[in-house]
Amino acid sequence: MTEINWEEMLGGNFIKLVNGEAKTMVLKSWQPQTAFKDDAGNPKKGLVFEVTEEDGTACEKSWTVTAIRALVKLRPILEKAADSPVKVSVVRVGEGKNTQYNVQEV
Repeated sequence: MTEINWEEMLGGNFIKLVNGEAKTMVLKSWQPQTAFKDDAGNPKKGLVFEVTEEDGTACEKSWTVTAIRALVKLRPILEKAADSPVKVSVVRVGEGKNTQYNVQEV
């Protein structure tokens, strides 16, 4: 049996928001994506971000957002930033349909 490096597999190069914990990120670029599907199998629209800093530490990760509530909060920040990197603080609170996002430019 081949040994699995779970830390490498699950840690990965992706940002994961923990319920109730603030995550500060520098978002360098963002693009529309439809890689995920909803429960009915329809493509979910969202954005995928290139993250160059996570909680004050340089990194090369990505963050995918399909939650409309998060996208609504991110929209004015991204429109103002145009194509420039932007630093944001994000807090996710709740589960499922009750999830709320607090997004602020730092």
